[in-house]
Amino acid sequence: MKRKVNKRWLRKKNMWPFAPSQPTRQRTPARGGIAAHTKSGKKPTSAGAQYKGYSIRLLEDGSYVIPKIDPDTQFEDLKQAKRFVDSETKARRNKGNLPTYYYIGSQQFSTRQDAVRKATGYANEEGKPITVTVESGKRTKDFKVMPGKRNPSEQAAEAYQDFHGRPSEETVTVQTKVHYHKHLSACGELRKLVIQAPGKLFKVDLAGFKKALLCENEAHNQLFIEGGDQTVDVKKFGIKRPHEVETLGDVRNIEYFTTKDHLGKDGGEALYVHKFEKPYPVLIYHALDKQLTFAGGKYKVLPEGIEG
Repeated sequence: MKRKVNKRWLRKKNMWPFAPSQPTRQRTPARGGIAAHTKSGKKPTSAGAQYKGYSIRLLEDGSYVIPKIDPDTQFEDLKQAKRFVDSETKARRNKGNLPTYYYIGSQQFSTRQDAVRKATGYANEEGKPITVTVESGKRTKDFKVMPGKRNPSEQAAEAYQDFHGRPSEETVTVQTKVHYHKHLSACGELRKLVIQAPGKLFKVDLAGFKKALLCENEAHNQLFIEGGDQTVDVKKFGIKRPHEVETLGDVRNIEYFTTKDHLGKDGGEALYVHKFEKPYPVLIYHALDKQLTFAGGKYKVLPEGIEG
């Protein structure tokens, strides 16, 4: 049995000397004092004391035991036995005061409020419940935080305080002018995009746009995707927790369905496929709006079709 030793109570003098022919009792440390650990089978006498609800019994050889806590440990005197009772009762009280930590994956939080706030943000971003693990000593339990609607101004204030370490003192209102095309020209119905994921060896096919239109601006140098279903499963691109705006990769191929009457035998109603050249246009995904945007590239849109 291995126990902690309080050095203040350590005595170098042997309190019970024995003759050489008698076996010496092995002395082992006990919590709260020095005790002789033995299983000699000596019975307690009727003398002893009650201390904090525990019976301290006096043995025939003058040592003391506390049967309810540790019947195998003997103490040199009554004072030492009482110290042991004090240490045991304090340890048992502290079991209810163990530090509690909260975990979201490998992220640790010291308060439930911080963990719930962070989990709520993740839940709203991913649209699914987030599990929070509560750990107190050796005990663990889980609870889930569901996605929900919160006041955006409160969330912005919390984010400011997290970043600066102090509450926000003012609100700044900014007006931004955004150009948008009131009129676009439809090239056809978008059927498929082939994307080279950045830093990956694989390509990702995007389809099922549900009649989304491939359009161009009046300068014939910018493509747009309008309408339909532009939702993208970003996990296919190795993105686990998407930002509001994500770069999906280089657009290598595009397929669209349309009718080109002016091209004669080379035109007509057909599925047109174009392979882009370097530098490739990049496909951008706006996760909150579920909208796709083309950025960059050296292509242009001619009457015959897409070039470059």
